[in-house]
Amino acid sequence: KDGWQTVLHLPLSWVEDLSAARERWQIDLDLPGAADHFEYAVVYRHGVVNQAKTYEFWDNNGSANWRVDRAPTPVTN
Repeated sequence: KDGWQTVLHLPLSWVEDLSAARERWQIDLDLPGAADHFEYAVVYRHGVVNQAKTYEFWDNNGSANWRVDRAPTPVTN
């Protein structure tokens, strides 16, 4: 963990509405290196077109960051 010294800004793609208050988004990642996990936060920027007032909504899992662990390598005999 490097305390956010390494940062990538990647776009998400909208997939579908799940309900009136929920949406599904996706991202395709090809992460370099041999890290065993990565942590992330999400920012939603509303109003970034047509000179609208910009609002940012952050989700960092209650200051714990979201985390994805690398799947264990299967043992082959």
